[in-house]
Amino acid sequence: MSSIKAGTPAAQSQIHWLNTQILRARDSLEDTKGNVEKAVEVALKAGYRHIDGAFAYKNETEVGLGLKNSGVPREEVFLTSKLWNTHHRPEYVEAACDRTLRDLGVDYLDLYLMHWPVAFVPGEAAFPKDTETGQLLLDNKVTIKDTWRAMESLVKKGKEDLKKYLSEKNILLEAYSPLGNNLHNMPRAMDDEKIQKIAEAHGVSSARVLIAWHVQRGTVVLPKSVTPERIIDNFKDFELSQSAMEEINALDRNARASQPLFWGVDIFGEKGEKYVKEIAKKRGLEYIASLKE
Repeated sequence: MSSIKAGTPAAQSQIHWLNTQILRARDSLEDTKGNVEKAVEVALKAGYRHIDGAFAYKNETEVGLGLKNSGVPREEVFLTSKLWNTHHRPEYVEAACDRTLRDLGVDYLDLYLMHWPVAFVPGEAAFPKDTETGQLLLDNKVTIKDTWRAMESLVKKGKEDLKKYLSEKNILLEAYSPLGNNLHNMPRAMDDEKIQKIAEAHGVSSARVLIAWHVQRGTVVLPKSVTPERIIDNFKDFELSQSAMEEINALDRNARASQPLFWGVDIFGEKGEKYVKEIAKKRGLEYIASLKE
């Protein structure tokens, strides 16, 4: 199993992580009940050692059960969770973390992140909305210091400069949603004709081609699956030829796949506030209309 050094030479991070985000807006908890628990158990037994979860995924209890059922000692697993946008006020952070620990059934996290650098108005609703416009209610009483903006300014979208900079600083780069799923209905990387031809030539799935590309670049991958066969298959190593690597490199679309413009915030400072507010307004009205159907 491939691994890469994270932080100090003594610290090792396995390159395959498991993303536990399987719930979507159209899914119900009953539809996915038990899937996450089994997925985590299978992944850990297969050799995965980093579970990437979040409060917003609404499945941390199942993640904890999967961890327990796997029999893998807690200290061997790198466990990540994330603070949701409605919990950004300082007085809510500790309580939010404590709830995550209780749901997971663990005493500590290895990494706790802000899910997004956008604060929503506190409350029970994960996405608090104005009842008339459907627009998200942002919490203007909280200031998010853009500690990552300096890093982002070094690179425009998917270029190699960022990866090179991080390598020089011994910072681990993670590929979120490495199989090409996105928020904007762009064509998926797995469905690309060139990716499929490379997969056919190697006798593997398109998913494994993309994972191998990330691994050979030295980045951590977060593939998402609840299918035991796919979880195990994604964990298998194989090596792409240099020509295949170059062919995949050339597919760069120069576009962000995970950028929630419909929240009404220009997180990366690229689109302009006017543009994103129009997107948010349109999506908000669509949301209100869907409730009336």
